[in-house]
Amino acid sequence: MHPSLKKNEIGLTRRDYEGAITTLCAGCGHDSITAAVIQAFWELSIPPHDPTNRDAAYAHIRDHQRKGEVVTGLLYISPDSKDVHDQNDTVPGSLYNLPHAQLCPGNDALQKLMQQFR
Repeated sequence: MHPSLKKNEIGLTRRDYEGAITTLCAGCGHDSITAAVIQAFWELSIPPHDPTNRDAAYAHIRDHQRKGEVVTGLLYISPDSKDVHDQNDTVPGSLYNLPHAQLCPGNDALQKLMQQFR
């Protein structure tokens, strides 16, 4: 850690709140939202949490349940879980860069797709 990095009230730098580089596409807005959340947590001196710690996630939920509160947001993620793009079989990259023919394959392709849900 660089000695000139500013620390918050609990002695952490903003970098202490940063995780791995995102695997989401550049055009989805995820990075700007993440940066704002990181900045807010750092400014408020909220301790970072490890989303791969199952016991800590359950303890957090139980603590808030006792207070009559409902916890929302990402609390736990299995280290073995697949990337959201792999789970949903989405295209690599941004939809913005796909040619029109792939985005709008026509009525026949749509009808074939809809048959899977009937």
